[in-house]
Amino acid sequence: MQPAQHFLSGWCLGTFTLVHPRERLFCMLVSVLPDIDGLGVLVDERYYLEYHHVLSHNICFGILVSAALSQFSENKFWAYCVYLCSFHLHLILDFLGSGPGWGIYYLWPIAGQYYANPLVWDLQSWQNTAFLVFYILLTMFFAAKQKRGPLELIAPRLDAKFVHFSEKFF
Repeated sequence: MQPAQHFLSGWCLGTFTLVHPRERLFCMLVSVLPDIDGLGVLVDERYYLEYHHVLSHNICFGILVSAALSQFSENKFWAYCVYLCSFHLHLILDFLGSGPGWGIYYLWPIAGQYYANPLVWDLQSWQNTAFLVFYILLTMFFAAKQKRGPLELIAPRLDAKFVHFSEKFF
């Protein structure tokens, strides 16, 4: 899936389960961080093709990132659990909609087992577009009801405008 779906899915999970703005930001960050292994494309396309969905789309990475970010959270154990769920939400969305040939090496580096979805959607499919629309609407709903959006810590003034815009629909 695209980074936008991952960011919004993480924020929706975080806003539904976490109290503090920093924790919601971390949840959003955890939901997109697995795609860091795709940055190899900046060096050489070969690195992208060889390592994307390997280096950081695995349980070891999820545990490490969730544990590290939970150390900066109020309720460390609860935040850790939510961050790990956000990480797995990323994997599930990728497993469903990354396109043919993009499975997950979930147990890497412990085991090299490759998990592929034979029914995977194309990256530019109607299903992925539907997920994006769903997460946009859910984000707008939460923003309108809770008077905060995904940019609350990053860009508060822009976030306030987004909340105001969302209130017109919900």
